[in-house]
Amino acid sequence: PKAPPEKKQPAKPYQVFTTQAGIQIWVGKSARDNDKLTFHYANGLDWWMHANNHPGSHVVIRCAKGSEPDDESLKDAAELALRYS
Repeated sequence: PKAPPEKKQPAKPYQVFTTQAGIQIWVGKSARDNDKLTFHYANGLDWWMHANNHPGSHVVIRCAKGSEPDDESLKDAAELALRYS
């Protein structure tokens, strides 16, 4: 007998990067995905970045309650915002 086909999960509207500190950074894949990322996946504890006055990806730094990203993680996120703009 054949195994039932696996259910495919819908693609996430963002790419995931992980800093050396273990913090996840999510980067939107398109304009529509930016909205999904910002308004449906991110939460109030996360930090949000975007290149000012330029089209590009929204960048979300995932943060746990009571924590802030370290300087290197902020730099990584800023570089991703620049790269994907």
